[in-house]
Amino acid sequence: MLALWRDWGGSPPRPSPIIASSLGLFAGFPAAFHADGGTAAAFLPAPRLKGPVRGWRPHRSASGATVLFHGKIHNRPQLQAQLSPTDSSDAALYAAAIERWGDAADHHVIGEYCSIIAAPDELRLARSPWSAPPLCYGHWDGQSVAASVPRVLHAAGLPVVLDQTRLADNLYFNLLDRRRGWFEGIHRVAGGTVVKLDPAGASREVVFYDPRALPKVRLPSDEDYVAAAQALLNEAAAKALEGAQRPGIMLSGGLDSPLLAASVLGQLPAGQRLPSFTFAPLDEWSQRLAPGWMGDERPFVRDFAAMHPALEPHYTQNTDIQFDTRWNELFTAMGAAPNHLCNFYVYHGVWAGAREAGCDLLLTADFGNQTYSNEARWGYVEYLLGLRWRQLWLALRDRPGDDRSTWHKLAALSLLRILPAPLRRMIRDWRHGPRGNLNQLISVLPDAAEAHAAARARAAGALVERELFGTQADAVAFEYAWRDCEGAEVQQGFEQIYGIRQIDVPAYRPLAEFCAGLPTDQFLRDGTSRWLARRMAVGRLPEAQRANTAIGWHNVDWHERMTPRLAELRGQAEAIAANPALSELIDPAKLLAVIDTWPDEHAFEADSWVAQSAGLPRGLLAARFAAHVSGRNSL
Repeated sequence: MLALWRDWGGSPPRPSPIIASSLGLFAGFPAAFHADGGTAAAFLPAPRLKGPVRGWRPHRSASGATVLFHGKIHNRPQLQAQLSPTDSSDAALYAAAIERWGDAADHHVIGEYCSIIAAPDELRLARSPWSAPPLCYGHWDGQSVAASVPRVLHAAGLPVVLDQTRLADNLYFNLLDRRRGWFEGIHRVAGGTVVKLDPAGASREVVFYDPRALPKVRLPSDEDYVAAAQALLNEAAAKALEGAQRPGIMLSGGLDSPLLAASVLGQLPAGQRLPSFTFAPLDEWSQRLAPGWMGDERPFVRDFAAMHPALEPHYTQNTDIQFDTRWNELFTAMGAAPNHLCNFYVYHGVWAGAREAGCDLLLTADFGNQTYSNEARWGYVEYLLGLRWRQLWLALRDRPGDDRSTWHKLAALSLLRILPAPLRRMIRDWRHGPRGNLNQLISVLPDAAEAHAAARARAAGALVERELFGTQADAVAFEYAWRDCEGAEVQQGFEQIYGIRQIDVPAYRPLAEFCAGLPTDQFLRDGTSRWLARRMAVGRLPEAQRANTAIGWHNVDWHERMTPRLAELRGQAEAIAANPALSELIDPAKLLAVIDTWPDEHAFEADSWVAQSAGLPRGLLAARFAAHVSGRNSL
């Protein structure tokens, strides 16, 4: 993590020790710190420190700029050969790239990073595409501050004022503004962009990466695609393992994380075991499942472990963990409360298990379903428009978890998708009756605020209307943007709390770009979804797991977890009603209506379960965050 303070008048940074203390809040010691005239810099090399970092100085470029770099450069050998940096650090290598290529440097630097370069007349802030640590910034009172976390800016003197529009958009499931912060005066640097700040605080953004401009990948044979994908996954795993003494992995019963685990196991030193961590539902879980889903993935993990004796499996049911566990710590660690944070409670047991097992790195395959394990749901339209009748018919006929007739699926997934959006909505309303989109079902905003939030979501393309993308380019662009919707902040928050680094291996840029350029029929062929991953899994996964088409539902026991807390949750809703500021943001009547109509069991066929499992906790999340920011620890 990093931070930089610039007083444009040249005065010594006023609260310089506060920067180091704020950045190192969870690390056990203040961050390393150095001040020079009107510029102060701080750096935290790890989520936990064994002691203070002494003697650190930020890198100085050949032109005299202060250079801060956080993350990792993956193509170091190639860049070193081209640039001959002054020392071996990533900061020096990045600085040499900037000196050589200017703003085009980030095209040449392949990695997972954020950077700050302080020249006399501007600050240059950048984040890598696909995956990057967070970076935010602000300007006030003649000074600019950029840091990994918003708390540093507040420690430096920026008034703490929540951005009400950001809060409302979050409650309406509009997360696609990658530049707006949660506090007035704080902005985010989006992935794949450079932001330049001048002494007056004016900013200029340069978008250097376009996921729609990626080249197509065409290879001679099906076997070549499998070999290339496996080679890139192995390469990504090797890059992730660099510097780790005891890595662990988050492991599911699906395809993506077991494929990663097999790759990692093949690269560990002889005799070293790989701890894996899997969550499972409570024993009280009713076993109710919608078609095409699975709730307990332990049987597949056990069979995978039997096939790979070097795996050391661990399981957690998160028995004492709830959807709001450690929220206040995460609020402080993140400076944000994205509504999907409600879904992350299951990871506490995994992170705690990794820490107890002595892991210094937690590997995940979170982006696997968007890369090598993609199911190419845009194929239903592409095959129709390309007149590939056999592939279309088989893809529809054999679609996992969809028991509608093939003709019904053809109409819903192919024909309907090529019509204009208003006409699609009209036909769906005629066929099924008026149905709210997912945003409306989740929203607990007051009606007037909801109308404004809906207009903003529509303009941003953030309405979730249960539709599949019609083209591969649209799917890739969405997943690229969606990944940048504060997933990095959540990861960094968990890293600070548990003191372990995390790497989402499939987000490795060469692998992500390769998969984004593949032909659709490498993912969806002859009615088989995730065709690339299933071929990669031959000999690496048990056959039953390789052929399984069910999808894991990681909070399948939400009903069993929340039902015993209804009286407590009612009390929180009533506290919101008694607080004028909170009730302007959240409609307590909507929260109470969800509680009053609580079902005896999870009814998968009803839209109401979305409000119960998602809308209610998201409303309480927003209220708790607002209370936390105002200095109240409870509602």
